[in-house]
Amino acid sequence: MDRRTFGPVPGLELLLARTDPALVSFELDAYWAYKAGQDPVRLFERLPGRFSLCHLKNGTAAPARTMVDVGAGVIGFRRLFELSSAAGLRYAFVEHDTPVDAPASVRASRDHLARLLGAA
Repeated sequence: MDRRTFGPVPGLELLLARTDPALVSFELDAYWAYKAGQDPVRLFERLPGRFSLCHLKNGTAAPARTMVDVGAGVIGFRRLFELSSAAGLRYAFVEHDTPVDAPASVRASRDHLARLLGAA
């Protein structure tokens, strides 16, 4: 998530104000929003219907906010999924930009989400 401003207005707020929700939805990257100081859950709560896609990544607590597997960080994915319908979420993607062991990272994230969603 880019924290750039245009005058006093954050870029995201400018895009939201100047686009029609019936025509434009956004793709949220949970980790990069968190890294930029935003709460992905709060974004889903505040902006219903605006996020059709979401990259599921996680981060450690501030100040480091280091990227980790989905189940190993502080982002509230349970609440994110509870809000997914209202947020307009259609697809979510598990990701980790710099895993030490990519297959193990995917398995750990998949297993965490399966438990979280009651599929395990």
